[in-house]
Amino acid sequence: MASSLHQLPFILSTAGVLGLSFMAPPLQAVAQPERAETITLAAVKHTYHPQLVKLYTSECTKRLVKVQNNSPARATQICQCSLGQMQQRHSQGEAIAILSKAHSSSQGNPSAMPTVLSPYFTPCLALKG
Repeated sequence: MASSLHQLPFILSTAGVLGLSFMAPPLQAVAQPERAETITLAAVKHTYHPQLVKLYTSECTKRLVKVQNNSPARATQICQCSLGQMQQRHSQGEAIAILSKAHSSSQGNPSAMPTVLSPYFTPCLALKG
């Protein structure tokens, strides 16, 4: 985690400038309702730096409200869930690499979700809000 913390200032400044435009999932993504009910935000395997969590949630929420016309509360719920999904599977360094890859692949269509983020958003879209 120490090495990924060294990357944090770069990631935070880059994400702020870029607006984390890769955070919007597609409208057609649908999860299994049974799967969505088993997701809990408290049970995460990896812990991320609080500034990274705050930035991710803030930018993701703004994007879902703007692109998909979600309410702020619903967008926040989806974003927190997607981050929880990522924290279950990946260390902070791995997550930063995934988000960087997602950003790179989203240059052509900033309102669409890159495929690399689907596994984290898809289970969250079926959550009742």
